[in-house]
Order: sequence, then structure tokens, then C-alpha cells
Amino acid sequence: MHNPLLFSSREADIFVFAGQSNTQSNVTTLEGVPAYIVSDPKVLIWDYDTSAFITYGAGTNSLQPTTQIDGGSGSSGNWGPEAEFSYRMRLLAPAKKIFIVKYAIGGSRLFATTGNDWSESSSSEYFTNVERAINAAKLAIFRQGLIPRVRMILWMQGETDAGDATWDAAYPTNLPNVLTAMRARWAGSATKIIVGRINSAWATFPNVRLAQVTAGNAGPLNQWLDTDAYALTSNHFNDVGCSQFGRDVFYAYLGFSEKVVNGTFTVDASSWSGVTYNGGAFVSDSSCLSQSAGALLVTNVSGHSIGGGVQQIAGLTIGATYRVKATVTRNDTNAAKLAVTVDNLGLGSDFGGADYLYNSADVAGTGVINGSFVAAAGSYFVSVKNHSFSDGVVSFDDISVFGP
Repeated sequence: MHNPLLFSSREADIFVFAGQSNTQSNVTTLEGVPAYIVSDPKVLIWDYDTSAFITYGAGTNSLQPTTQIDGGSGSSGNWGPEAEFSYRMRLLAPAKKIFIVKYAIGGSRLFATTGNDWSESSSSEYFTNVERAINAAKLAIFRQGLIPRVRMILWMQGETDAGDATWDAAYPTNLPNVLTAMRARWAGSATKIIVGRINSAWATFPNVRLAQVTAGNAGPLNQWLDTDAYALTSNHFNDVGCSQFGRDVFYAYLGFSEKVVNGTFTVDASSWSGVTYNGGAFVSDSSCLSQSAGALLVTNVSGHSIGGGVQQIAGLTIGATYRVKATVTRNDTNAAKLAVTVDNLGLGSDFGGADYLYNSADVAGTGVINGSFVAAAGSYFVSVKNHSFSDGVVSFDDISVFGP
């Protein structure tokens, strides 16, 4: 499993985001940037106008290159998966800088024909432009006394090729060729390449999607992502979809390729069991659970000290490490808690069971509960709890368990 914390502090991590409008992304704007994505001086992006790294700003300088050539449909406020990805990387490794090289042109193709394209065989076109930018970025990093390493390339492209029968038919040959050239000319043999499979809405012809899966499965340093469930506006990832994309790129980079229970738990109240327990201070039942806008809501009502629900995960490998995460939104007085236990009530230490693994910060608003556990038994329960002695609602979104 890839662990960025194991690298030398003198090594500078470069992450490349390349492709067309769903890398860009085409419909995101400054107004839709999540509140937790703030200016961070340790997240830098290569600016094609100044040929230098600048502090990354989602919705301000995140369209790169800033000039969309060949009719590319980008606008200055566009931001993409790099926003969520860099935010999570900084949480994981606070001491490390993140260097982003992004090049996304809306409507661009891989097939080599008249005009600019992504083919590695085309001279002084998109592929070469990125190669030159990466080389310049490496030099800028080297001058800081650091050793530049391209750790990851995210490739999200193919929507245009999938709409043309000839281009689509050539994609199973063109895609592995360009990915091989990326490693050879942009990066190195140890660089991870993550391929986003285009949404099915774009696939007039089938070969692009099939080739992306094949390429993602071609070796241990390749991986493909299923983007079909990401939120869309006019077939492009919107603000929510881009954050979903960046989240999955983050986990794919870390090597969490298998997602327990098909990845993100279904945040549908019917898939969670309401906990009924009348011991001690705990009084709760299934009426605590509801759903709104894809989030699981846990409500405390009069007479309850904790509202909660559980979902079982089975088939874990004993001794293996699993990662657990949820996004929570809470009010001033109610605490959101996420626990993983072998106790099917998911009660945690307050009631004699296993410890709570993760607790939300004692502040109002939205935050992330993120941690890991080592499986010591074959069946576990994930529980979500609204822990308070006052009325209120805690919202749980994006509740996920990731396996090795």
C-alpha cells in the first residue's frame, strides 16, 4: 500500500491532473467551492501564465491552462478533483507541500488528427505542453533545494473520443500508448496512474469505457475509477461530483482499491438499523433515523440522550487494516460520533463495549471523522450516533469503509 508519509522530507510530491472538461471541471465555479477548501500556502499549482508555482485557489486560479485553446469550454472559475484531493492529502501529511500540475482542455481528444490532440506522437501539442510544464516545475522545485517526484497522474479524458466511431475504435490502442508515454516522459516507473472511466452518458460508442477499465487493471500501479454515480450537471461533474471524484482519487492514490459494502455505505435510512437500548442513559430507537439530500440524519428528541444507528460489515480479513470515514454536520450542542465495534448495538465505551474510534471535534459545522482499525474478528458494526442531552440533528454523509 502506498504511504506518502514514508518519503523523505526533501522529496517534493508532484501530482498531475490531465484530460478534458471533467478534469477541469466544466461547470464548477467559485461560489460552489466547499467551505473547508481554503487557501493553503502548502498547496501550490503550476501557473502557465507566469511559469511558476502559486498558492492554489479553487475557483480563482484552478483553471489551468488559463486560456482554453481550440474552443475548449473552460471559464476562469472552474475547479476540479484537485481541490478535494489536495485538501485530504494535507490532512494526511500536514508537513508536506503539495505541488499540482494541471492541464485540462474541454472537448479535447486523444485520437491524432488535424489540430491539437493528446497523442504522444503529435509534436508540440497537448502531451508536449504538459511535458514541458512538468520539466519546468521540476526545475523550480529543484531550485528550492528539494527533489521533485511525480507521484501520481490522474487521467480523465475520453468523452470526445467516445462520440466518434473511428476515434472510439482506436482508443483501446491509443490509451495504453499514451499512458506508457506519460510514465516514460512525464514521470517515472514508480508513478501511479489513475484513469477515470467516463460517465456512461458520454458513451455513444463502447470502446473508450472498456479500454479505461482494461488500462486501469493493467498493472499494480494503474487503477481506474467508476465515475457513474458522481453528481452531474449537463453530463459534467458539478460541485458535489468534483468532490466525490477528488475523494476517490485520494483513496486510489493511497492504494485503498477495495471498498467494503460496495464502497460508500448506502445513506438510506432503510439500510441502517435503529438501535433500541434502554440501559443507563441510553434511550434510542429507529425513529431517530431519516434521510435528506443523500445524508443520514440522526435526531435526538425529548427523552433521548443518544440517537443512533448501525450497519454491519462482514468478510473482513483478520489482521488487515481498514479505513473508516464520514463527513458530519452538527449543531452547537450535539456531538457526532462514529464507532466501529464488534458489539451489534455499536454502543462504544460509554456502555462497556469497545472504545469509540472517532469523535467529531467539539465545534459546530461540518467536519470529517477519519481513522482506521485493524480487524480482529470477522464481523464488525459501524455505528453513527448523535450524542447529547438536548434536542437536535447530526447529519452523516459519505460514510465509507475502505479495505486494503
